[in-house]
Amino acid sequence: MYFETLISSLLQIFCMIALGYFIRKKRLMNDETFDDLSRLLLSIILPCSVVSSGSADSASITAESLIECALAVSLYYIVSLVFSYIVFSLAGGKNKTAINTTMAVFANTGFIGLPLAKILYGSEGLLYAVVYNLVYNVFLFTIGIKLLGSHSEKIKWKEIIFDPLSISSIIAVLLFISKLRLPDFIYGTLTVVGDSSVPISMIIIGGWIVGMNIKRIFGTFSSYLVCLLRLLVFPFLTFVFLDWLGVEQVLSATIVLITALPIGSLNVILAKKYGQESSYANETMILSLILSLVTIPLIMLLY
Repeated sequence: MYFETLISSLLQIFCMIALGYFIRKKRLMNDETFDDLSRLLLSIILPCSVVSSGSADSASITAESLIECALAVSLYYIVSLVFSYIVFSLAGGKNKTAINTTMAVFANTGFIGLPLAKILYGSEGLLYAVVYNLVYNVFLFTIGIKLLGSHSEKIKWKEIIFDPLSISSIIAVLLFISKLRLPDFIYGTLTVVGDSSVPISMIIIGGWIVGMNIKRIFGTFSSYLVCLLRLLVFPFLTFVFLDWLGVEQVLSATIVLITALPIGSLNVILAKKYGQESSYANETMILSLILSLVTIPLIMLLY
């Protein structure tokens, strides 16, 4: 039943991505509208979903399990960053070492991770995904920008602290730990708004594909190496480690699921900002998205 739910969810995601492609291809929405929709998703819709998760009742989640989640994800980022940097340094192409490293390490925890965790594991999975995303923000906006920018680049503490997803994640965790619950009408409103995050995020991703060079997406060797680490190696090793520790199944499955997701779009945004090869980053991100429709079910078969 679980695997059927996963396959059904991924097929739905594929259909929504195809819808986004159709909308952009037929110019039913222009570029500015897609950009506005992206900002709305990240600043309002996903934060609503995140805050509502902190007010949901879940007997199986404890403060200790949230800490366990944060520690496991932190360890993943430390190990994967070091490993990826060494691999891509040895593989050559020094001008791509930084962007290859961040793409291999940082998945799409926001656009895809939060909605998919909620679909598969409900509010419990979403709350673990929220903690994962908090740790993601800390590592991306510290070590990530150091890699993509320069060693003198200042850490973007404001971007970490005042990012809407970070703020909503902290509120969600505090709500859960304090056992405070939002009034039903507020919780209901946040849940309804947050539930729209899945179709909107997938439609946006579908729009990104329009106008891309298909030959370049499938024709770069280093892109496949990035995807191999991102989609198979890191999630599999994460599963082995969590299984060895005997971590509770929903926590373990949520961490592995998000670790198995395609490359995060922030890698492309930061590549543009810091003068990296953003077109290459965009093509590799789309390749990982396409391949993930096959690799995610393979990885989650482990459960």
